[in-house]
Amino acid sequence: MPFLYLPDAISLGLLLIVLDLLRRSAVAHLRQELLGIRNGLFCYWSANHLPLSHPDYLNVQSRIESAVRLAHKLSPARLFFVTRLVRKTEKQSRKRLLHAQAQELQARPNMAEARRVREKLRRIDLETNMLLGVFLLVASVSGWILLLVIVARVVFRLFSRKSGSLVDYVFDLAERLTARIGSRSLKTAIASESA
Repeated sequence: MPFLYLPDAISLGLLLIVLDLLRRSAVAHLRQELLGIRNGLFCYWSANHLPLSHPDYLNVQSRIESAVRLAHKLSPARLFFVTRLVRKTEKQSRKRLLHAQAQELQARPNMAEARRVREKLRRIDLETNMLLGVFLLVASVSGWILLLVIVARVVFRLFSRKSGSLVDYVFDLAERLTARIGSRSLKTAIASESA
């Protein structure tokens, strides 16, 4: 009787091996993309003769380096148990952080020298968050489950929406959700590393 289940067990084992290989190749691809973004930022910064010790530049570089280092930890299943702790900590420290940021902005009102540089940093940050969000939703089975939940919510919002272009609304919503998911997943992965 146990021999009847052997082909199913072999098939399941092969499926798990294929999923693991796909995950590893997705992690390697994500790291290559992030390194490309980091190198592009370095080339832009050097071409404009901006100081490499600039706090905004160092902040974005640090985030990209953290994403490269923690790429293998970015999946909803791995980050699930850390998410609740991060949310609780964020609620407690949000008031202190907002107060500290307000004082820092008063002390240094214009961190980036030009609007163009600030816009470039904002675009690179958004690109990094989008890349992390897409990776989180597509590169694991738990991400596929989360993606199905998000798609169901988006479809529900589409039916409750009455005016405006649906295509623009869907793309804007997808971009905002993906970037938010990517940003939060990186924060959660960093918190899980320090925990």
